Amino acid sequence: MAKKHVPFLSEARSLKTRNRIGHQADCSESGHGFRTEFFITPQKRKRLMSDETMTAEIEKRPLSMTVNGKEVGPIDVPVGMPMIDFLHHYLNLTGTHFGCGQGVCHACTVLEVQPDGRLVDTRTCIANAHAFNGKTIITIEGQAKTDAEGNVTELTPIQKAFIEHFSFQCGYCTSGFVAGATV
Repeated sequence: MAKKHVPFLSEARSLKTRNRIGHQADCSESGHGFRTEFFITPQKRKRLMSDETMTAEIEKRPLSMTVNGKEVGPIDVPVGMPMIDFLHHYLNLTGTHFGCGQGVCHACTVLEVQPDGRLVDTRTCIANAHAFNGKTIITIEGQAKTDAEGNVTELTPIQKAFIEHFSFQCGYCTSGFVAGATV
């Protein structure tokens, strides 16, 4: 069985510099032992780089909810956006933190008010923002009592306990832990 010629990296580089209209990849280092070439014709490149393909629309849907006692929306929000991104980028509520991205570390926890008034802790890094449409949530910014100007006047018993017992290390996850302990 004849061995297939695979160019060394230096040969691949020189071939690539000669290739003016496409891309050439040397896969010999990955153990596949073959070389692949991808050519893009000038017509195809022009079509790919046109304005209509470069400005693809992201599907958005209106979203309304109550956050920290205030009605929010309707706001057009991209479908599939995580709730934590909505809180940060649309509402500028950055007290809830992104940690593991899997809902395990609880740094992203907020309180969700159920129709019967119960509080449920919910992870915002794995929950779609549209899953909260029409619901009421409380972030760490909305837990303490504030005056008309937004200054904190009284902490919740859980917040006080965390401070009195120094119940945090670096503090990054504290907002989620306070929300989880409040339930």
